[in-house]
Amino acid sequence: MKNLLRGNLTSIQPSVQNNVLSFDVALDTKASHLLRPKLKVEVFLVTAAHTNVVRVANGQAFSGASVQDLFVLNKSGKAERRTVKIGLSNFDFVEITEGIKAGENVIISDMSNYKNITELEIKP
Repeated sequence: MKNLLRGNLTSIQPSVQNNVLSFDVALDTKASHLLRPKLKVEVFLVTAAHTNVVRVANGQAFSGASVQDLFVLNKSGKAERRTVKIGLSNFDFVEITEGIKAGENVIISDMSNYKNITELEIKP
């Protein structure tokens, strides 16, 4: 599990130097054993969030388009191609706003070789 520290963006510097944007973050916890002087850290800025949504693990199937085709396993064990609408995404998850219901199994591997096929038989 990743060690996460939460905070809020408090200011953004108005200039960019050497293709670097600088900003200040106020951490929710004032002190942490995870931080030391001169330590470099990864920062992930959350610009929007939704609750009670259908989300799937991010994978090679997602191209960044807002509407795309994915393969979903149906009750007969076959993979059927469906057009879905994509919402918010991050490194770990992709929100599906239309085309998939909670609990359905989505293939997140690259299936571009099958883009003209509507249904595939999946063998275990």
